[in-house]
Amino acid sequence: MAPTSAGVEADHDTTNLTLMELTMTHEDAEGPSSENRKNNRGDALQRLGRKMLELMASHPELREFSDGAVLRKPRRRIRRLPIKRSEGIILYLKVEQIDWIEAANQYVLVHQGKNSYLLRESMNRLEGWLDQERFFRTHRSAIVNLERVREVLLVAPTIRWAILDGGTRIQVSQNRWKEFEEALEWHPWGFGGEE
Repeated sequence: MAPTSAGVEADHDTTNLTLMELTMTHEDAEGPSSENRKNNRGDALQRLGRKMLELMASHPELREFSDGAVLRKPRRRIRRLPIKRSEGIILYLKVEQIDWIEAANQYVLVHQGKNSYLLRESMNRLEGWLDQERFFRTHRSAIVNLERVREVLLVAPTIRWAILDGGTRIQVSQNRWKEFEEALEWHPWGFGGEE
């Protein structure tokens, strides 16, 4: 094993062999059909990918360089959302008090009862901070607290709305409907927060 630039020992023989296999498979694949070449190349890529994942998984220092979800550190879920109200005043809103969140250009509007708070954050980043068992992204511009969903309104085969406890209607995208339905069925608090 030889040290790499990150100070991690790596099995270069195995990695180089796999890279050589990939090159040979790509350039010198046996058989007349291009389908054989594609299959051989795909198999070599999968072997290479598995070896790289094994190497990276065995060395925590390399995890930060991975784009694979398996190797990412688990995201830290927040319990309170800091919201700057005015100069020198920060409100720490408990996430379980949030009804829903909507996108507003480069900001998000966090709705809690009759109050709304503007927060300079992206929907994607905020979604990553929230507990996926409690919050669900129904649409590219909305995240709902599953405990607040009272009912679902099916207007047409492709038009669905989540009705929250306060009567607010949130659109559920057609692409997310099946996941949303499953999230409600398997939600630990039951459908609509009923006990």
